[in-house]
Amino acid sequence: MVQLFEVLSPLPEQFRLPLIHAFEIVREEAAQTATKTDVLEVRDAIRELAEAQRRTDENVGQLARRMGELAEAQKRTEERLERLITSHDRLCDQVGALSHTVGYRLEDEACLALPGLLRGDRGIELSSPLDRRFFQLAAGRELEVNIWGEAKRNGSEVVVLGQAKSQLWKRDVDRFIETCDRFANELSPKPQIRVIVTYYLTPDVAAHAKAQDVLVYRSLDLARVRDGPSKNRLPRRVARAPTSRTSMQLGSRHRR
Repeated sequence: MVQLFEVLSPLPEQFRLPLIHAFEIVREEAAQTATKTDVLEVRDAIRELAEAQRRTDENVGQLARRMGELAEAQKRTEERLERLITSHDRLCDQVGALSHTVGYRLEDEACLALPGLLRGDRGIELSSPLDRRFFQLAAGRELEVNIWGEAKRNGSEVVVLGQAKSQLWKRDVDRFIETCDRFANELSPKPQIRVIVTYYLTPDVAAHAKAQDVLVYRSLDLARVRDGPSKNRLPRRVARAPTSRTSMQLGSRHRR
C-alpha cells in the first residue's frame, strides 16, 4: 500500500482517491477468488480421497470375502485329505493283510514241496517236517525263521533255513543271510542249507543269491513237485464238438 500511495501521490486528489478505492476492490476480489480456488481444490481433493477410500473399502470387502471362500475351500480340502488318508490307511492295511496271506500261502506250499526238491536236486533228506519256528535268543530276544527243518546230506546233519517272499530283491537276500548268520552264531553251528522261495525273480537277483550260496526256487518249481510231472505236460488237443449251426448244416447235407 505504501508504494501505491507513493506512485499515486503526484496525481490530483480527485484522481488519486478513486484509484486507491478501485485498487482495494480489485485486491479484495483477487483475495476472494484465490480463496474460492483453494476451497474448490480442497473440496475436489476430499472427494477424490473419499472415492479412493470407498474403492479401498470395496477391495477390502472383496478380499475379506475371498479370504472367507479360501478358508472354506481349505477346510473342505483338509476334510477330503483326511478322508483320503483314512482310505489310504485302510488300503495299506488291506494290502498288508493280502501280502501276509500270499506270503503264508507260499510258505505253506514251500514246506510241502521243498523236501522233494531238495531230495531230487541236492540229495538232501529231511529228518523233520519243515515249519515256521520262533527261537529264543539271549537277553529275551527272539529269532523268527520262516522255514526250518533238520536234514542229512551225505550222512552229515545239516539244518534247512528258508524264507518265502512274494517278490525277491537283493536286499531281501542280504537280510535273509543276516538271519542265517545269527542262527549259526547263537543257536546251532551245523552246516546250513539256505533256501528262498518266491513268485518273482529277476536274473540279477538270482545271480546275487547264487553268489551267496542261497538256493532260490520259484513257485512254478513248487507246483512241479506238488502236481507231479504228468500234470506239467500240455494236454492233447481235443476235437471240438460241432456247434448247433454246423450240425444243422451237416444234417441238411445228409438229407440232400
